Amino acid sequence: MKQISNKTRAMLDCESRYNMPIEEILRMMYVDYHMSHNHIAKELNISFPTVVSWLHMAGIYSRKLNL
Repeated sequence: MKQISNKTRAMLDCESRYNMPIEEILRMMYVDYHMSHNHIAKELNISFPTVVSWLHMAGIYSRKLNL
């Protein structure tokens, strides 16, 4: 997991709500709780593309689909 150096206002708002770094929030939701991108977006009150971008910035990569 990477440290995000230039955090946006929305990231800082999420950090204050959850009282932990945004990188840890994203890892917990996506990796530990297996939440979808859409579910994370609704939970954090951000858009789907923002979730994808934040996960990428934090070095958290998408799960592979088993087709």
